[in-house]
Amino acid sequence: MSETKKTILKLFHEQFYDFILDMQKIFPEEKTINVLKNSFTLLKNMNPVLIIKVWNEKVVSKYKNEILSGNIEYFLEKDYSDDLNAVDEYKNMANGSLDKNNINNFIENLKPKIKIMSNENKQKTIKYLQNLVELSIFYENNI
Repeated sequence: MSETKKTILKLFHEQFYDFILDMQKIFPEEKTINVLKNSFTLLKNMNPVLIIKVWNEKVVSKYKNEILSGNIEYFLEKDYSDDLNAVDEYKNMANGSLDKNNINNFIENLKPKIKIMSNENKQKTIKYLQNLVELSIFYENNI
């Protein structure tokens, strides 16, 4: 892996982790965020490329335009069941740390909370997602 790709991967992980920490600050009572944080750390240590690979294949390839346009409402109304069925194909590469039910519970628990977040926090949320999309595209385009 080139130094450029390593740097982009590091930035992607930092941005993802910071996003999780900010969500934890906004929703301190939400226990699933801590589970997500621990899973992210474990997965990052076991297979650092897997996170950006899954993000690119399952998020960027489908939702790049909605994310980059800042359309957070689209994601708050979306049913993720079909998307999460694809998680199973990565389960073995993640030593079982990816679980579609946990991910779905996390998403469904946060949706109503995000709906009532302040506009400032909604803008921060979409900015994190936009940054993650841009970093993953940059990562994929650097050979």
